[in-house]
Amino acid sequence: MLASFRKVSNSLIIKALMIVLLFSFVVWGVGDMLRTNSGGSIIKVGDTKINEIEFNNLYREQIAGVQQQFGHEFTKEEMNDPQLKQLIVNQLVNTLLQKQLAKDMNFAVSDDMVKFEIAAMPMFATDGKFDKNIFDSYLRAANMSEGKFIELLREDLSLQNLGLLMQALRLDSTLRADALLKARGQTRVVKMVTISKIGAMYKDEPSDLELKAVFDSNQTRFTIPEKRDVSYLVFGLDGIIENAPTDEVLMDIYKSKKQSFTDPEKRKVHQMIFKDKASADTAIAEINSGQKFDEVMKKNFPDKKTSLIGEITRSGLSADIAEVIFSLKKGEISRATNSPLGYHIFMVEEIIPGKTKEFAEVKDAMKKAYIEERRYDKLNEMAQNIDKEILSGKSLADLANEFGLKVEKISSASIADDNGMMRSQGFKNTAFTTNEKDVSMVTPIEGKDSYFVLGVDKIHPSTIKRLEDVKPEVIKIWQEEKVLAKLNDIGQTIYKELVSGKKMEEVVKTFDLSPARVINISMFSEISKKLPPEFLKEVFSLDANGYTHPIKDEKGDYIIAQVSEIIDADLSQLAEKRPYVSMEIMQSTPSDLMAQILGSARQKYAVEINYPYIQGLEF
Repeated sequence: MLASFRKVSNSLIIKALMIVLLFSFVVWGVGDMLRTNSGGSIIKVGDTKINEIEFNNLYREQIAGVQQQFGHEFTKEEMNDPQLKQLIVNQLVNTLLQKQLAKDMNFAVSDDMVKFEIAAMPMFATDGKFDKNIFDSYLRAANMSEGKFIELLREDLSLQNLGLLMQALRLDSTLRADALLKARGQTRVVKMVTISKIGAMYKDEPSDLELKAVFDSNQTRFTIPEKRDVSYLVFGLDGIIENAPTDEVLMDIYKSKKQSFTDPEKRKVHQMIFKDKASADTAIAEINSGQKFDEVMKKNFPDKKTSLIGEITRSGLSADIAEVIFSLKKGEISRATNSPLGYHIFMVEEIIPGKTKEFAEVKDAMKKAYIEERRYDKLNEMAQNIDKEILSGKSLADLANEFGLKVEKISSASIADDNGMMRSQGFKNTAFTTNEKDVSMVTPIEGKDSYFVLGVDKIHPSTIKRLEDVKPEVIKIWQEEKVLAKLNDIGQTIYKELVSGKKMEEVVKTFDLSPARVINISMFSEISKKLPPEFLKEVFSLDANGYTHPIKDEKGDYIIAQVSEIIDADLSQLAEKRPYVSMEIMQSTPSDLMAQILGSARQKYAVEINYPYIQGLEF
C-alpha cells in the first residue's frame, strides 16, 4: 500500500489519508469493544487486552472510515500491507496509553460537564432543546446502555482535555517551518554497499530440536482458525410502509416546530489570532487608526492569504466567542478575546439576518421526514419486540414465524471471511462472541437501515497443524532465519572494519560485493521513499564520513552507507514546500510533544504486541 502512496506523495489527498491514519482513532469504538473482551489477547496495554476479533473489527473500522471520507478504495494487497498494520497497531496502543495518561494526570470530567455535553449535541435536540426520546432511540440503535454512553463520553472529554494541553504548548510555526525545511531539504551524499541475500542459500536442515523450536515459535502461522455454523434473521426499513400524512397534520407540526424551520442569523467574519494580548491590542490600535484589517493581517502574518473565515452561525462556537462576534455591528472590530489558541480579533464584514421559511417551502420535506420518522419508529418498535421475545427464550425459528422473517444459514464461517453478512463487522463480532446454542440480541447492521439476530449452531475450535504436515515450511523458515543471521554477521564485520579505518573499496573487494553506489538523499527526494526509515534516521544523524550500521531493507538485503558530503538546503528552492510543512507543524506540534510523553508512558505501562501473529492475519 505504501508503495502506491509513495508514487503520489505530493498529492494532498494521500497526505490527508496518512494524517487521518497517523493522528486519529475512533476512540469510542475502541472503548466499546474493549469492554467485551473474549479469548486470548494479541495486544495488551496495562490491564487492557485486545483479541483477534476485536483487532479485526478495529482495523477494518479505520480503513472504512478513510474510504468513506476520501473515496480511496483499498485493495486486498493494501489492506494487508505490513506497514499499515503496524501503523494502526501503534495508533491503537497510543490511544489506550493516552486514556491511561488522562486518568493518571487527573483530567477529571464532572457529571455536570458530561450532562452539558450531551444536552449540547444537536443530534439529540428538538427545537434547540435536548430530547430524551431521541437520545434513547439512539442508544437502542447503537445497542448501548446509557451508562456505557456516559462512560465513553467521559473518556473522550478527558482525552480532549489532554489534547488542549498539547495545543496550548504549540511553538511558533514560522520558525519551526524554516528549521524543518532546512533539515528536510538538506542533501546527504552517501556511498552505499549492499549485502545481497541473492545466492546466500542455506541448504542444511535443522535438527529435530531446532525444527521443534521454530515450529513452537511460529505456531500462529500454522493454526487453522476457529469456524462457526451460524443461523440468522435480517429485517430492516425496506420492509416497512407508512402512509403519507394529511396537510392538516403537517401544518400542526409546522406550527409546533416553527423555530426549526428558521435559518439562523449568519455573519461573514474576519479573524486574526495572536500569541499574546499585547500584540493583539497593538493590531487593534493600528486598525482603529485607519489601517485596513487585511493590511494589519499581512504585516503580522505574511504567509496567510486572507483573514476571512467565512459565514458562521452561533452553533458550534464557544459561548464566549459567539457572544463577542454576535454583539458586533457591521464593520466593527472586537476586543482581544482569549481562547486556548491565543488572542482573537474579529471583524464583521456582513450581517445576514435569519429567516423563517413558509409552510409551502418546507411542506414536501416535512412530508418525507414524517414518513421516514414513522418508518423508523416502527422499525425500532419491531426491534424492541424481538428483543423481548429473545429474552423470553424464543428460538430463531419462533421469531421467524412470529415476525414473518426467513432463517438464513452460514456454514463454517471464519473470522477472515469477507462475503455476504460476514462483510458486516458487527455481524462478525457477534457471531464470534456469542456462545454455542445461544441467540444474540437485536444488533444494527452498520451503514444500513437494518438489524440482525443470530444464533451459533456449532463452534469448530481452532487447531494447530501437526509438525509432520508442515515440516517443509518450517524448514524453509529455519533456513531463511539462518540466511538473515549470516547476512547480519557479515554486515557487522564490515561495519567494524569500516569504522576501524579501512576504505570502502577494500571492504567491497574483500567480501566480493558489488561496487558501492553514490546517491544523493534528502527527505524530499524520491529515493528516500524507498529506503528503510531507520536507515534514513541514522544517515541524517551522522556527521560527514560517518558510517551507518547494517540495516535490512524491504528486499531482505542489508545495506551500509558512508556519509561523504553534507549539502545545506537552499530555502529559496523549497518555497512550494512551505505550505505543506506549515500545515504539518500545525497538525503535529502537539503530536510531537505527545510522542515524547507516550514514549515515557510505554516504559511505565506494560505494552505487549504479538506482531508476528498480527502480520499473519489476512483481511
